[in-house]
Amino acid sequence: PGITRVRGIETELTLAPTPGLTFNFNYAYQTAKQPSFATIDPNANFYLTNTPRHALSVAGDYVIPLGMGNAELALHADYALTSDIFGSVRVANDNFAWDTKRDVANARIGVQNIEVGEFSFRIAGFANNVFDTAYPTYTAPGANAILLPPRTYGLELGINF
Repeated sequence: PGITRVRGIETELTLAPTPGLTFNFNYAYQTAKQPSFATIDPNANFYLTNTPRHALSVAGDYVIPLGMGNAELALHADYALTSDIFGSVRVANDNFAWDTKRDVANARIGVQNIEVGEFSFRIAGFANNVFDTAYPTYTAPGANAILLPPRTYGLELGINF
């Protein structure tokens, strides 16, 4: 019953100070108000999920020509965070649910556009969740939670034809 209102502002900025170098910034602020749900279930609290008050992300990319055809060294890093968010929509009055948030950094380094005949290859190494942070990305009442995966890293090989 009633009207739920979500209001806010978001700003994005992209800077390219030199050829091949790009920085991206994004910030969002929002407020959310919901009507009382006491008439639906007086034995539970209801929350709006996926509405962090603050959300910030930054990323940087740097592409350097290698002087061998179109081959390039490509570097990428990003970081994103949000303020805490309610982790579950409905929580019984005598129960608990973890808040969720986002606080994660990723990095990647690779060589791309390696031309061999009619084909183009790329090889890259990556690391996700670089700082190995652990926090709930989903929760359910009863203190059950799914955590952000731990630091992962790997190698990617690709071909364009």
